[in-house]
Amino acid sequence: MKEAVTLVSTGILSEKEIRSVLEQRVRTMEARYLHEANMFRTIGKFPPAFGLLATTLGMIAVLQKLGQPDSQKLIGPSMSIGLIGTLYGIALANLVFLPIAENLTERTQEEMALRRLIVEGSIMLKQQVNPVAMREGLNSYLMPSDRVVKKAAA
Repeated sequence: MKEAVTLVSTGILSEKEIRSVLEQRVRTMEARYLHEANMFRTIGKFPPAFGLLATTLGMIAVLQKLGQPDSQKLIGPSMSIGLIGTLYGIALANLVFLPIAENLTERTQEEMALRRLIVEGSIMLKQQVNPVAMREGLNSYLMPSDRVVKKAAA
């Protein structure tokens, strides 16, 4: 917000130039934030694959023990090791990495909405819009519960 007000207050840039600069800054930040969210989303794809690898290794161990004396006692522990790997892989992906990615994406959207509000407010400052019209114009970007309401004088 400080940068936006500084751009407006210098009086050097036109309305179009101010909008261009501020919108480019919003796009740059959005790309950076979404890159971080996508990184967690990508990381979330790997644990289930490693879990499947553990299951496959467990199945190999089971098959190796078939035909050995007392193989019935050896099959259960081998299977459980393989299935534990799958469980951990699915849990890591769905309880850690993917929720982090979703949270980052949601926070990015909220942040970008706020920054777009700042851009519009800065342009209105440059245009020297009436304060009441500015308040109502900016309130249109907000949910009713978040809007700024002018209190009547008592």
